[in-house]
Amino acid sequence: MNHQSDFKSLIMKKLGADVAVAIDWSTPRLLVYLHLDAAIYTAQIQHHIAGTRDVSAIGHWGTGDIEVSITQLAELQALEPYLRMAYEA
Repeated sequence: MNHQSDFKSLIMKKLGADVAVAIDWSTPRLLVYLHLDAAIYTAQIQHHIAGTRDVSAIGHWGTGDIEVSITQLAELQALEPYLRMAYEA
């Protein structure tokens, strides 16, 4: 079963071909941007998820100051408390 192909088709159908073409499909990951204080929470999240970085001082999409790259379900589960904090803030 090729989930990536199915997902690409869904993205093209719902969001258009221009969006599907702009997505980097080479690395299966989920990028999450959190609206939390990067000075406080980046190191805490890095303890659980290596693919975490502070993007507050660089150009980013303005969606949050902490970028987390999720590649495994366990990482998503470890991120859950921080997702709740960002959502409830």
